[in-house]
Amino acid sequence: MLGSEGQGDISYIIQALDWCVNTANPKPDIINMSLFVYGNPSNPFWPPYEMAWEDALNAAYNAGIVLVACSGNDAYTYSAYPAAFANVISVGGHCRDQTLYSLSNGSVDFVAPGESVPSMDMTGDATWVYDGTSFASPHAAGLLALQLQYARRNHIQPNNSYLWEVMEHAAKDMPLITNAIFKGYGKIWAAETNPPPASPTDGSIDTMAKGWPLNYAISYSNYLYMDQGLYPAYYAGMDMFQTITLTNNTAMAGNYPDIITNLDVTTTQVYYLHDNETNLPAAAVEVFPGILSLPVTVSTALQDTYAVPADTVPGVARTALCLAFEFASDPSDRRIEVAYPYAALWSVPPERPVLRIATTETNSVLLFWPTQAVNFALQSVNELGATNWVNVTNPPTLAGTNQVVELLPASFPAFFRLAR
Repeated sequence: MLGSEGQGDISYIIQALDWCVNTANPKPDIINMSLFVYGNPSNPFWPPYEMAWEDALNAAYNAGIVLVACSGNDAYTYSAYPAAFANVISVGGHCRDQTLYSLSNGSVDFVAPGESVPSMDMTGDATWVYDGTSFASPHAAGLLALQLQYARRNHIQPNNSYLWEVMEHAAKDMPLITNAIFKGYGKIWAAETNPPPASPTDGSIDTMAKGWPLNYAISYSNYLYMDQGLYPAYYAGMDMFQTITLTNNTAMAGNYPDIITNLDVTTTQVYYLHDNETNLPAAAVEVFPGILSLPVTVSTALQDTYAVPADTVPGVARTALCLAFEFASDPSDRRIEVAYPYAALWSVPPERPVLRIATTETNSVLLFWPTQAVNFALQSVNELGATNWVNVTNPPTLAGTNQVVELLPASFPAFFRLAR
């Protein structure tokens, strides 16, 4: 976007952003902009440039890209552009002694190292040590990349607002920077060091590892062998029952509690089958009623019932938990979305009707079956009346279609199964 002298035109930046959104494959997850310019309303060329630039940045943000920029190096109380735009994270600089970098602009979201930062020169042939917020913003972009890497390794699917907010809630206060305009939420911080600092206790990676901001638990009921404490399993054709418990744990993870508002919860049944097989059935989605507010440490339980189709190919079925919400403390009402790892259950073949044969006092072989020959529970012989028995040598037509009687063990008492 810029030439060898570090200069360029805003139109080049707009074109680069448009390429990232509409041409790049894959699209970038994070864009760092170590560049800045000050708007001049008296210049007739500035307002259209400002509008086009903001439109390009908003398109990138709406495409899921996290945008980061340096605040500028003139000690102004406000950030330069593009850091001044609403959907861009503005990063100021601090010194090694944890004081403010003297030329760092204000109205920032965070601060990061901006003094004596090792970097390549413009030619890429040598390493130099530089000062400035242009070397602070790449630290923030790097931490965002670490957060995204952690999420993907743990099958968490966050949007760009989540990555922004978790960095915000995990930022470390900078007490030596007394003017909040110049430090924002504080110093970006990845994880505890050894020994850990006295306060806070959670960097952004630590915060994500604790399930911030909503701790979740998914439990199943009415599944096979539930009384034996085995892995949750449902027959294809059965109804699955699950309870999802969500707890606002911002007091336990991150560095300040926050009320969660406008919470939308969606579960999706996802089936992982054998290689080269189509996933069946089509994903079943349950959208729960919205939750207007979930205060700190408060839990809510949501219940869901899902009929596992009878033609489901046996395999591991999982519940994908998708959350969308806002924070009460955020004046921009940034919409945060995250999909969490799945609670797993086992989907086994459909239960087939079972019939029992037994001998009478005269050793004649008899057969019984329920009057409805589909998905019935096995009953003992003593629970059946005489009208349920017929001579096995001349069985009547069974309920249903394309069914045959199949003898399994040879000894008595034995079992028959209805095979489709």
